[in-house]
Amino acid sequence: MKTAILLFLLLTITVTSVYGLSLTEEAMDSFRNEDYDAAIKTGLKAIKAEGGFDAHLITGAAYYKKGKPDKAIPYLEKAKTLAQTQEKFAAVYNFLGLSYCSVGKTDKALYYFSQQLKIARELGDKKAMASGLNNIAGVLRDKGELEKALGYYKESLQYVSTKDLVALGTIHNNIGNIYAVKKDYLKAIDYYKKAINYAQEGGYYLGVGPMKLNLGESYRKVKDYSNAQKELLKGLEMVQGAGIRIWEATGCLYLAKLYRDLGQYETTKNYALKARKIFKEIGMQDGFNQANLLLSSISPWAVYLETYKNKDAAYKRLQVLREKGYQVMIKEGRIPQRGTWYRIFIGGFKNKEDAYKKRDEVKKDFPGAWVGSLEYK
Repeated sequence: MKTAILLFLLLTITVTSVYGLSLTEEAMDSFRNEDYDAAIKTGLKAIKAEGGFDAHLITGAAYYKKGKPDKAIPYLEKAKTLAQTQEKFAAVYNFLGLSYCSVGKTDKALYYFSQQLKIARELGDKKAMASGLNNIAGVLRDKGELEKALGYYKESLQYVSTKDLVALGTIHNNIGNIYAVKKDYLKAIDYYKKAINYAQEGGYYLGVGPMKLNLGESYRKVKDYSNAQKELLKGLEMVQGAGIRIWEATGCLYLAKLYRDLGQYETTKNYALKARKIFKEIGMQDGFNQANLLLSSISPWAVYLETYKNKDAAYKRLQVLREKGYQVMIKEGRIPQRGTWYRIFIGGFKNKEDAYKKRDEVKKDFPGAWVGSLEYK
C-alpha cells in the first residue's frame, strides 16, 4: 500500500511540477513572457489540479489578453470569490473591468474599475491609482462623458512617476484624444506633441506611430497642411514597420482626407482604397464605411436605393445586397421633424449622367431608386 501511495505522489508531482515550478507558477511565467496560449493551457491544468485564486486569475487574464473577454469573465468571477487580500481583489477587479468593458458592459466595467481605484487609494499605491483613473476615464470617454473623462486623465498625471515615460506618453495621448473629440485641436496638438516626446524618451516606439497619426490629423483640422503631411507620412511609415494594421488603415484614411482637402483627388482615391482594403481584411466595418464615404465625397453623385428608420435593419439589408453583388453603402442623415434615417446607395459617380444610367439599370429591383448628391465632410 505504501508503494502505491508513493507512486501516486510521484505521478502527481510529475503532472504539477516542471523544473520545480507548480502549474500555477508555470502559467504565471508564460503570462509574464506574453505567451498567452501557454498561460491558458497551463492555467486550465492548474485550475483542475491545484485550484486557487492565482490559477483562476492568470487564466482569465490570459484569455483577456488573447482578445477573448467573454471567456475570461467566468474565471475572473471565480477568482473574485477566492481573493483574500486587498491586493488580490484589486488585481481581479482590474481585469474584470477590462473584460466587461470589452464586451460592452460599461456599467459593470465602471463598477470594477471604481473598486480597484478605491483599494489603490487605501493602499497608497500611486501606480495602481493612475491605472484605475485611466481605466475609468476610458470608459467615460466611450460613454461620451468627455469632461469627466478629462478630469480623471488629468488627475492620473499626479500619480505617475516622472520616470515612467511610457505611462506619461500614453496619458498625454489620451488627453489629446479628448480635446480632439471636443474639437479643441490646438490643445490636442499640444498634448500629442508631449505624448510623442515622452514615448520617444521612454523607448515606446510602438506608440509613437499612432501618436504621430493623431497629431497629423489634428494639424489637418486646423488647416496646417504642411505639418499634417509630415506627421502623417512619418506616422504611417512607423505603423507599417511595426505591422499595426488597424493604424496603417487609419493612417491611410487620414492621408486620404488630407489630399482631399488639398484637391489632389487621385492621391485621395489611392489612399482611401488602401484604407478600405485593410479595414475590410481586419473586419473593421466602421472604418470600411468611412473609407467608402470618403471615396464618395470625391465622386459626388449617388443612386439611392432604399431608406430605413431602423439602423440594425438598414445594416442587415446592406449585407444582403452586398452578398448579391451590389456595391452599396449607407448614408446616415437627420431629417427635420422626422429624426435619423439610413439610406442605402450606390456611389462613385462623377456626374449625373452616369448616375442616371446606373439608376436605369437597377430600376427593376429598386423601383423607387433616385439620383442625388453626396455631401460629406
